[in-house]
Amino acid sequence: MSKRHKNFRSSWKLARSQKINDTQRYGRIRSAKKLLRKFGSKPTRSNSRWKRLINSDFSGRINLIQKHNSKNDVIWSKDKTTIPAELLTVGQQKYYPGVIIFGAISSRGLIPKESPIFIDDWLKTECEKLGKKRHTMDRFLYIKLIEKELKPHIDMIFPDVNVIWQDDADSKHRSSYALNKIDELFYERITPDEEASKMADIWPIENVWGHIKEKIDGCEITNIAMLRNKIVKIWNTITPKMCSKLINSIPKRLQCLINKQGYPINKKDYNNMII
Repeated sequence: MSKRHKNFRSSWKLARSQKINDTQRYGRIRSAKKLLRKFGSKPTRSNSRWKRLINSDFSGRINLIQKHNSKNDVIWSKDKTTIPAELLTVGQQKYYPGVIIFGAISSRGLIPKESPIFIDDWLKTECEKLGKKRHTMDRFLYIKLIEKELKPHIDMIFPDVNVIWQDDADSKHRSSYALNKIDELFYERITPDEEASKMADIWPIENVWGHIKEKIDGCEITNIAMLRNKIVKIWNTITPKMCSKLINSIPKRLQCLINKQGYPINKKDYNNMII
């Protein structure tokens, strides 16, 4: 989508943001206030609870081929009848191969350290073990993923530290089974009552996914193996210092959300804030 003013020749692409209704806005404000009260607004203090946060998420599909833009399908002609029949239609691929990754960000770096977890392969293996025809994530596999694939890496990066777990409001994550198991795995967590839905602009892991997709965009990648290798290379360029800076930005994001009455925020809104 682009927007053009009649007095200007340049067009400007509108920034994308998540759609939220008034109920979700008020929920976001309540969550922001609760989290600031619980964690504080000074993330750089030595005893800050933000330093123990594990912010986790799935990336969403990262496609091998970028989605088709039909606006580019144009042929110039004085008359449609002069255009050869074979040029009147354009083929379009309906399914774009890609990968979904899972991981976390903390004040000490990305988790796992060397590579994100590639969900498609893991899910295929686990579903075949269970005899599941459809390779889909459920609450049981979600907990197994955390317990077997992510928790050991958390323990290596945070030995003898009671980390604070965070995941989003997906229904699998909020099932009784998952909630109880997370309580067994982690000493402390951000509770469902403390985190409303539609909080993606608060959590830095979303910045990690955005960074990876941005770096991949425009690259010549012809197969899934190349895509995976590129993702791992990008993952390893994101340093603990960069991660710490992102984690430290969370209190500013929360305060900015409150100031904006729950509407979506971006880096320009909170980058120079002082709280």
